[in-house]
Amino acid sequence: MRTILLLAGLSISVPVLAVPTGLPPFIRPLPGTTAAAHPDLAGGVVSDQLVPFAIASATSPVSGTLQVRVVKNAAGKLAFYWKINNAAASKGSVDTLSLAGFPNQSYDSDWRIDGLGSVAPSTVEAAPLPGLKNWIFGFRFKTPIKPGESSRFFFLRGSATASAPAEAHITGGGGASAALPVLAPAG
Repeated sequence: MRTILLLAGLSISVPVLAVPTGLPPFIRPLPGTTAAAHPDLAGGVVSDQLVPFAIASATSPVSGTLQVRVVKNAAGKLAFYWKINNAAASKGSVDTLSLAGFPNQSYDSDWRIDGLGSVAPSTVEAAPLPGLKNWIFGFRFKTPIKPGESSRFFFLRGSATASAPAEAHITGGGGASAALPVLAPAG
């Protein structure tokens, strides 16, 4: 089992529709947004994959899929979206998705009110990885995603126009996690 530390300093919430992330470590609440309120989120889907996962646990194994979606807006900027689907046969909940390998730059982050799913992430947090060139982001669910439930689509969007392979970790009850391939901004 690999553990990823997602600790950062506390920050004040800014009343905007997509929550901009700064470069110092932070934790920010996510209020949710729509494409109607934030039109630059709309665009064409350039990649959409369902990645299966399984979190081994003696008492509460979790399995399901992570939907990994990349959307390109009219300006050519990419938004990186995720949606967690916890299988009905799971015995535990999902409470965190952590993402590693995002270049050190500012990102908008939030979840889509106008999308599928029922459980929204409550916060996003970030901290630099050793060397300060890349960051790790964590989306936390105050209300965990229970068996048979799915998250809302949530995202990070910066100035990237190309993507590259990266890694995510889904964490279930009890702290066990599974590593998954995802896409991140090329940088």
